[in-house]
Amino acid sequence: MTDTGYLTRDTFSATAAQTVFTFTFPYLKTTHVKASVNGITETDFTVAGQVLTFGGSVSLSAGDSVRIFRRSPETFATQIFQATAVDHLDDNDMDTLVKGLLYYNQEVDDRRHDWDSGYVHTAGFTADLDVCQVYYLDLSGGTITIALPPIASVPVGASCIFSKGSPDATQYTVDPDGSELINGAATFLGPSVSYSPLKIYREMSGWRTINVF
Repeated sequence: MTDTGYLTRDTFSATAAQTVFTFTFPYLKTTHVKASVNGITETDFTVAGQVLTFGGSVSLSAGDSVRIFRRSPETFATQIFQATAVDHLDDNDMDTLVKGLLYYNQEVDDRRHDWDSGYVHTAGFTADLDVCQVYYLDLSGGTITIALPPIASVPVGASCIFSKGSPDATQYTVDPDGSELINGAATFLGPSVSYSPLKIYREMSGWRTINVF
């Protein structure tokens, strides 16, 4: 593991064909445990206790960056009250409620520093703002397209940064989902300036960018 100082995630450098990873953080439901490989979300895995096992569709190579992390739903407290008569909350309900609130707030704090161990993207991918907030790009091999998730799946105000880490003038394309827009347009070309970052964020009805030079 390479992450230190975090309560809600562990990061591993995989060995060739590795499928089993032991993580350290507690959780309330196995559905709250998530995983990504080289910054890309994976869903083919099972969780038992503190062990996550990838399924056959996930093929890992030596050195791949694997992150296992927790995402407790922000509506967890509401779910507890809806599932239980409000005037009959017992000690177990209250314990679960407090843990859910604690875990969610720990995740909010950890997500201020979300990134995938410096993994550098050289090919197109779909950004997942719930997994990673800093994406490093190497365009020395040519341009790439970064797809954005459906805007309805991203909270208003959520943001991430694409950081171009190659000394060239190549631009990348940011492509919102379906007919959704970024800066009022169908796509957006990232900066050509070497080592320049670009911040995107979700406003009420679309995506916006902020150039950071």
